[in-house]
Amino acid sequence: MPRQKSDGPTRQIFANIKEDLYIKVKSKAAEQRLSMRDIIEKSLSLYLNIPIGQDLAFDNIKDSIWNDSNISIKVEEPIGSPLNFSEEEARRIAREAFE
Repeated sequence: MPRQKSDGPTRQIFANIKEDLYIKVKSKAAEQRLSMRDIIEKSLSLYLNIPIGQDLAFDNIKDSIWNDSNISIKVEEPIGSPLNFSEEEARRIAREAFE
């Protein structure tokens, strides 16, 4: 079964998960002829209460920390560039990220 190409930008993730959980998911994926990526995307959509297949327009989220102009400037810099946030600013960003 050919893989579906993603229409939008993608991110590669890495996570250490329990081996027994991985084996069960891999078995279920093979049984249903789904890719692990499809299962993970569907699981994350369900967790976030987002209908599967819905476009995620994160730019339209008003209270997102990504709308902060200082952070927007930082994310455009090359990977590995040092981040120079004050301790107070770093705490504010962390708090807002988990609200």
